Amino acid sequence: MIRWNNYRNNKKQDLRKQGCSKKKYSVSLIISTYNSDKMLRHCLHSVARQTILPNEVIVADDGSTEETKRCVDLMRTMIKCPVKHVWQRDDGFQLSKIRNKAIAIAECDYIIQIDGDLILDKHFVEDHLNHAKKRFLSAGSRCLLTKGKTNEVMGKEHYSPHWFSLGIKSRENGVRIPFLTHFLKRGKRVLGCNMAFFRSDIVAINGYNENLTGWGHEDLELKQRMINSGMRVQRIKFCAVTFHLWHSERSRNNEQSHFQLVEEEKKKKVTRIDNGIDKYINSKETITILE
Repeated sequence: MIRWNNYRNNKKQDLRKQGCSKKKYSVSLIISTYNSDKMLRHCLHSVARQTILPNEVIVADDGSTEETKRCVDLMRTMIKCPVKHVWQRDDGFQLSKIRNKAIAIAECDYIIQIDGDLILDKHFVEDHLNHAKKRFLSAGSRCLLTKGKTNEVMGKEHYSPHWFSLGIKSRENGVRIPFLTHFLKRGKRVLGCNMAFFRSDIVAINGYNENLTGWGHEDLELKQRMINSGMRVQRIKFCAVTFHLWHSERSRNNEQSHFQLVEEEKKKKVTRIDNGIDKYINSKETITILE
């Protein structure tokens, strides 16, 4: 375990330029997770299969136990780009905080953000890069695997789903027809499990709001402040395809209060919050990286 404040001095990251001739920007792929090592393993396998690898993978770990560390350590040997494992102590649902820490240590221009319960289509990173625009938030979607299908998948070492696979709901979200995406970019719905933005754009509004704890609407709150700041949202339907593994839902006790905060920020046109990413970027608080 090392601290990020000393990380750059102790170890230089080799951001290998995989497929760099096709990349417009360098890419950090951030994967949030919490005690779901079997799902994370499938997610990381799908990262390893990408047509264009990210320049780095950052696992944003909201307090998982040792099983997740073992999973990440194993997958480091299979993914041909640097893999960082950012961890914080389990203090309840603190997704905004761990995502801020991951973004703070990201060393690339463009952030693609997913959850560790997704299996990615092999063109996922490539598709996001093809639609990357400054001052835009790119919003993808997901297919849903049924509980039975997810249980079946958990017993496999590898699994590469398709839109026509059995045990899938929201099947239309699994169809990849990139040329249609350009005609369907209107819409402002976002899912925090599949979205992308420039690092400079999220830092400008001070990242995620860490006052939002517990499940719900941290992605919606971020989107609203981005819009308030003049950014735009683009849907990327029929590309950047993901398949969501089933799991039981987390407690939604704070959902309504989070939604009310979003509505207040919309009325007041809030762009920047106080309790955000700047304290990590300015090295006022340490970030723990597991090795």
